[in-house]
Amino acid sequence: MKSFALVVALFFLSLPSLFAQETATIAQPFRIETDTEGGPKFREMQYRTEIWYDSPFWQAETSWCRIGKNWQHSGDTGDSVRTFIVPVDGEVQITGVVKKWHLDGDGVVASVLHDEKEVWRKELDGKDSIGADPNFFLEVRKGDRIRFAVNRRGDIVCDTTAWDPVIAYPTSGERFVASEGFAEKQGAGNWSYETTSPPETPPRPTVVLTMSEADYRDIAEGLSNVPDFDMLPLVLSEWVRDDRDLNDLPDTIREHLDRI
Repeated sequence: MKSFALVVALFFLSLPSLFAQETATIAQPFRIETDTEGGPKFREMQYRTEIWYDSPFWQAETSWCRIGKNWQHSGDTGDSVRTFIVPVDGEVQITGVVKKWHLDGDGVVASVLHDEKEVWRKELDGKDSIGADPNFFLEVRKGDRIRFAVNRRGDIVCDTTAWDPVIAYPTSGERFVASEGFAEKQGAGNWSYETTSPPETPPRPTVVLTMSEADYRDIAEGLSNVPDFDMLPLVLSEWVRDDRDLNDLPDTIREHLDRI
């Protein structure tokens, strides 16, 4: 770890000479980004063989965040997300009425996402047995994700929601029905099962370079024990993660870091 501190110290101590150059074009050589969720936004559920609402189901870490053959239930800390993995480029039609199955509670929020962008949304009251049908067209590329999410709205009591989405390619006539593709393996039939529940890992800061390789060469020239340009983000990220208090650096360098 001391080697990381040495690299960072050498890096920062060399900055004044770079910033003093009239030709310098960078205001800050890097920035520190923090993944506030500590991991992927969408995470896979685990398959359960118990029967609930006439179906085995996929479940997140929180016990009520579930997805069955033709239903979903929200979780306390995350949404239940049925995901379709697009097999080919083209225009698809997205249909499938979403409505409350357990007719009670404060309702849910149902939404459709294209990858991570929300493209349709509907709030359902607790006793809404009619629901709504998305029924819209979307241009997609192979590998895109179309996600069907159910959010608790208020609390999770009585949040079981009927939803059997259908993805259809009008030009070819090919259709993918969620209930028909439901299986015990992630990705089977182009369907997978996810949650937005945050993992129990702490946020992980990552260093992102905003300087050019030429600028870095100017800094590193004549210095020893400095990493290659391609390795610098990894080295700095590991150092920041393991030495967040920056106690191994001189005060002037810590002050510089505090301004990032």
